[in-house]
Amino acid sequence: MPSRKNHHELFRLSALIAGFLSESLSEQEEQELQSWIAEQENHRILFEKICAEETMKEQLDRYRSGNAYPAFLRFAEKRKQRALRRRLYRWSACAAVALLLGGAWWQWQTVTGTEGNDLPLAQSTAAEEPDRRPVLVLATGERLVVPEGRLAFEETAEGQRVMSDNELIATHKNDTQEGENEYYTMEVPPKCDFHFVMSDGTKVWMNAASTMRYPVKFAADARRVYAEGEIYLEVAKDARRPFYVELEGMEIAVLGTSFNVRAYRQEQEIQVTLAEGKVAARTAQGKAHALTPGNRLSLAKHSGEVSVEAVEVEDVLAWKRGFYIFKKSTLKEVASTLKHWYNADIRLAGEQVARQTYTGVVNKEEPLDTFLKRLEEVSEVRCEQQGNLIIIQES
Repeated sequence: MPSRKNHHELFRLSALIAGFLSESLSEQEEQELQSWIAEQENHRILFEKICAEETMKEQLDRYRSGNAYPAFLRFAEKRKQRALRRRLYRWSACAAVALLLGGAWWQWQTVTGTEGNDLPLAQSTAAEEPDRRPVLVLATGERLVVPEGRLAFEETAEGQRVMSDNELIATHKNDTQEGENEYYTMEVPPKCDFHFVMSDGTKVWMNAASTMRYPVKFAADARRVYAEGEIYLEVAKDARRPFYVELEGMEIAVLGTSFNVRAYRQEQEIQVTLAEGKVAARTAQGKAHALTPGNRLSLAKHSGEVSVEAVEVEDVLAWKRGFYIFKKSTLKEVASTLKHWYNADIRLAGEQVARQTYTGVVNKEEPLDTFLKRLEEVSEVRCEQQGNLIIIQES
């Protein structure tokens, strides 16, 4: 039997996570929750799992089977008929979420037989349809659908080999004339993310609707790649060959570090978030900006204005683990992120809707309509879906 202390901690954390989902945490409570998440890796994993749609649905089904659920429905229905319907409904929903989270937490520990130490890492995977797999465009122009497995590029005396796990899937011989550049292009479609290792040992994670072009063979004095979309890199150290990432309107120079770039063509900003090490970002106007870990640089494409702010790096990088984490994000920001993953045309009806905020965790494997229903429950909007077109307007 769990101790009284464990019960207290359980419900305290349930209340904190419920407050996170309902945007009702104080600054001190948010710091308390973030400290707990950062304390151990399994805390972060459990937090993301609890907030995932599958877990919440399963616990809600369990909750519905109890006698308390009809009473809660009657309570919520009465509140819906009053002028303060949404605020009171959110409060009652928060109380229900606390119960659900408590059940989810307890079930997790019961199933694993641990305090969460052996929970598996969340994995983000591409769908199995052919158009949901990454495509590698070879220097010859041939388009190769990348198979499942660990993709890596290996340099040999004869040229370069492209390996999937231990299977050879492509080769390129060193027959390039002096001064001629040949490139690979990796294309990652919507509802897909992908990880591979470059020939220099640099590790690359690509989010949905992203593209990266890079030389078949890096030059002797520099390593230069061209990126569009959202990409995270762990750059292999090589003091003789600095690593450069070319974006629309910006160049990033590094030696060996870990950072995230977000540079979708349709968006009005370029963002660079530094996880470890140092980077120097140079804009098209020639201005250089140095970043330190935990900071994000944003460049407005039209004005050239640059701003730097401190961010929670783990929140920015949650997409690598199969989640999007939003904290008081405007619906404009939420829509801009989700449209790349779901390949949907998400339109916001008016500035007032665009400025509304949303806090929550979106599992990348859940259907879009599931998120839209949840959004309607916690925000003063209604969502109309017409095929690939989503219209979000005031309710």
